[in-house]
Amino acid sequence: MRLGVVILNYKSYDVTLDCLSKLERLEQLDDIVVVDNNSPNASYQRLQAAQPGHRWHLLQSGENRGYSAGNNVGIRYLMEHTEDDFIGIVNPDVCFDGEFLRQIRGAFAAHDEYAVLTGVQHRRDGSVSNRSFWPELTRWTTIRSNLWFLNKLANRQTEYNMRFVRETLSQAAGQEIVEVPVVEGCCFFMRRCAWEQIGLLDERMFLFFEEDILAYRVHRKGWRIGVLPQTAFLHDHSTTLKSIYSNLQTDLLLLKSRGKFYRHYLSRGFLDDLAYALSVAVFYLEKCALVPYHWLRGK
Repeated sequence: MRLGVVILNYKSYDVTLDCLSKLERLEQLDDIVVVDNNSPNASYQRLQAAQPGHRWHLLQSGENRGYSAGNNVGIRYLMEHTEDDFIGIVNPDVCFDGEFLRQIRGAFAAHDEYAVLTGVQHRRDGSVSNRSFWPELTRWTTIRSNLWFLNKLANRQTEYNMRFVRETLSQAAGQEIVEVPVVEGCCFFMRRCAWEQIGLLDERMFLFFEEDILAYRVHRKGWRIGVLPQTAFLHDHSTTLKSIYSNLQTDLLLLKSRGKFYRHYLSRGFLDDLAYALSVAVFYLEKCALVPYHWLRGK
């Protein structure tokens, strides 16, 4: 059972090289592919200069068409040039050890019904991340995500994602695998045959909602998605997205991708589209109204 992994680099070549120095020491990994997503700095040249003597392969996307398209370059390479049974995506700011991979390999061997497996995501301080996994999005929860006040109110009342993670892991005590709806795309492994069956990541999405779309397609083909509750990996969010985009840019990217996800995967027609369009209008109104609030918080 062979494992291959794709690492997508954008600008942060130093973080990527640090990740590679750890991954290539893991004998459980058979193939490592690094894709530079047309970084505007000297990332590709730095990676190219560092490559001799190492067992990872370097590719360049040619143009930055987003997270999905960049990772697909690596996935296609592994499917065309290797016999890897499982192909994973690992962000450069993720860290795990050989035991993590042994557990993943063993769980895949014992449970044919699972297409996607990963461990529990931890933060730098050792706490469990509320982004480890989450419920599938519905039309209502997707629309609500555009509404700052309702979304804020709901999160304060229920801490929904964190509660969902805690309750799921609590109920899974002693189990090898717990089935979950969606896992974050920063670190997961997927069966080669599942990639072939459902297709690669949706390249219409530049950033965000890749995981929700993948889960939608996986479930429609009858596969399961699982987390190994006794196995963990570390994800240091602070070294990637926040170093590239401002909060406003992130919000606008989220809004754009959310709209594409809703339109292509959730909407049933005109009324659903109208409801979503109204939520977008409220989003912009709230953004304008909240400028003084954010300014005061910054002070």
